Amino acid sequence: MSEQRALTSAICNLQSAFALALCALMTACAAPSPPQPPSLELPTPVTDLKAERKGNTVLLTWTLPQRTTDGEGIRFLGPTRICRSLSLGKLTDCGTPAAELTSSQLETTNAKPAANAPQRITARYADPLPPSWTKNQPAAQATYAIESLNTSHRGAGLSNLETVPAASTQPPPTEFAAQLTAEGVVLTWSGPLLSIPGTDNVPHYFYRVFRYTKDAPQPVFVGELLQGTQDKMRLVDTTFAWEKTYDYRINVTTRLTTGPPHACPGESSPLPACKDAIDIPGEDSAPVTVVAHDTFPPNVPTALQAVFSGDGQKPFIDLIWNANTDADLAGYNVYRRNATGQPTKINADLVKAPAFRDTNVAPAQTYVYSITAVDARNNESPRSEEATEQDP
Repeated sequence: MSEQRALTSAICNLQSAFALALCALMTACAAPSPPQPPSLELPTPVTDLKAERKGNTVLLTWTLPQRTTDGEGIRFLGPTRICRSLSLGKLTDCGTPAAELTSSQLETTNAKPAANAPQRITARYADPLPPSWTKNQPAAQATYAIESLNTSHRGAGLSNLETVPAASTQPPPTEFAAQLTAEGVVLTWSGPLLSIPGTDNVPHYFYRVFRYTKDAPQPVFVGELLQGTQDKMRLVDTTFAWEKTYDYRINVTTRLTTGPPHACPGESSPLPACKDAIDIPGEDSAPVTVVAHDTFPPNVPTALQAVFSGDGQKPFIDLIWNANTDADLAGYNVYRRNATGQPTKINADLVKAPAFRDTNVAPAQTYVYSITAVDARNNESPRSEEATEQDP
């Protein structure tokens, strides 16, 4: 009987311990954690804003913020403010923004991310400079920033600052034309005759011509001419490739010299003196299209000579002439006639060197020779001046 009472007591003690442990565990699980502050959902400020002048417009580009200042992902991005000021260092808050754009109003492109990198979305905005800023203020600077807001129109501050010159630009010249010639693509336009300024912060104006193709991501710079030197301007492009289609555009680039004179690159002394310069490209003209189809023959060969040789050997007549210097030269054709006949081509294949030996000659015959040059597109020049030789 005593053993039974002991066993019953042990079971009761075990049940009590289990109940106490279970109660303690349930009490611990039910204990509330410290309250967390609500997220303000403020977008992190942009750090990669870039500003570029083109004509009297400033093109702004930046990467849209992906996270909040709390380190959380942005669920809904609010509007973006475009902030600008005419003086460097005075843009500490946006004030009255130049524009406020909703997410749907932003022009965006998705950049392909690198491996294991977050997706980058690039935004663009073209801001027209106020005419009052660009007029008669060649040394003025325009400072830009943007501010990304949440849906409650609250932000965490301005982006990095970007500064561009505020000097005005000129419209493209009139009568811009392009003509394909044997010399190259001849580009012509009209412009005013001006006195050329030469003082600091007084703009110089340059005509700058660019060549565009559909298969090239960037245009090719053809050349520039200082405005005001003549009213009829002319520039020749010789760097193009045949059998392609090109668009040519021209703008007037405003060039401002800034800062004190300093040694030119590669010079140890301050003489000759150089100055820093800022170029502001103006608006591009409408394109003029050129189809560079080569229908222009090479230059006519010159200085043709014919010499007979036959003593002690089979007779022949050697021809020599000056080499043609056309870049696309493929070779030469040789023509022969008798005293009263018409010229006939006597070479089967193009002659590569400026020399030819005619072994098909007969005694007591007079032969009259001429040469033509042929380019890579089979354009053939007129025949050269003739040279006469006789097989005795």
